[in-house]
Amino acid sequence: MLDLDRLDTAQTAALLAVAHAYKERFAALEKAARDELAGRGGQGGTAVIDGRTVGRWSPIGGTADRTVITDPVRFGAWLDAHGFETVSAPLPPANAAVRLDQIIEDAGGELPDGVTVRAGHAPTVRVKTDPDAMDALLGDTDTREVERLLPGLPEPTGEEPPDPFQAMGL
Repeated sequence: MLDLDRLDTAQTAALLAVAHAYKERFAALEKAARDELAGRGGQGGTAVIDGRTVGRWSPIGGTADRTVITDPVRFGAWLDAHGFETVSAPLPPANAAVRLDQIIEDAGGELPDGVTVRAGHAPTVRVKTDPDAMDALLGDTDTREVERLLPGLPEPTGEEPPDPFQAMGL
């Protein structure tokens, strides 16, 4: 890791810009890989680089859009105005969801006041990495690449580990 105390303001600003760009690019790469694995299905598995397990992944099912009551007062007024019977005792969540769907259907698909649709999400995957394995794999390669892109940074101290990306063929 760079010693940020050794950088002047311009160098720190340049470092921030490069780090931000890397973050955006890696976020896009992560999303693409996550979507690809989710699309392939399966039970999950391990992430292995050069014979070493560096993490595990498992699928997470998607969810459908759902309606929720966000303003009970407005919803109650809408029920009264549209001639629906109101329930004074709270319903269990599963029953309330079914009842709300039935009310919307009975109202011709009209979404009542005080009710919104919460978007579901597509299937995805959960990833857990092994921090020790990732440290051993990556070392300080991220820092060395930034140093290459930003000439004039103070020279790093210490010994540089071998390039782990070379073992991956990258």
